[in-house]
Amino acid sequence: MAIFLFHDHGWDPLLMERVASQPAYFIGALGSCRTHAARFDTLRSRGVRQEAPERIVSPLGLIPSARDPATLALPALSQIVDA
Repeated sequence: MAIFLFHDHGWDPLLMERVASQPAYFIGALGSCRTHAARFDTLRSRGVRQEAPERIVSPLGLIPSARDPATLALPALSQIVDA
């Protein structure tokens, strides 16, 4: 399992590329649908196989647009347990 809870777009591609190629049962990341689409495009341009970025669940959590840790924690954990 891997959860990305930061918005450092400089590190995202490298770390996600490595994690997406591993057999993790859940990979989640903060970010909007637009951020996730850009992340997907970046990973594809780096040569990551099609199915690897598709494994990344984003936006993370069962409550849309949750931003503060208290509001995000339980919905994110619920989504992980559901997986």
